[in-house]
Amino acid sequence: MRSMRSPCAPTPCAPDPMRSHALPISVWVTALKERLGWQKAAVALANKNARILWAVMTKGDAFDARHVSVKPQGNTSITPAFAIA
Repeated sequence: MRSMRSPCAPTPCAPDPMRSHALPISVWVTALKERLGWQKAAVALANKNARILWAVMTKGDAFDARHVSVKPQGNTSITPAFAIA
C-alpha cells in the first residue's frame, strides 16, 4: 500500500531543523549519528531512553529534559579491581 503523504511533506515526528531551541538530546543524537552511523545511534538512543525510564520509575521524580548531570568532585581516577600491582 502506498503512502498518501506527499514525498516532499515532512514527517510528523521529524525534528524541525530551523528551530533554534533544539533539545540537548537531539543535539547529542544528531552528533552521534554523524560520528557512528544511524544504526548505532538508534541503539544508543534506545539505551539512553531505557535508562531514563528506569530512573524515573525507581526514583519517582518527574523527567526533566534539560537536566545535565555533573561529574562528582574529588578523586575521579578509578582503579579496576583486576589491576596488577
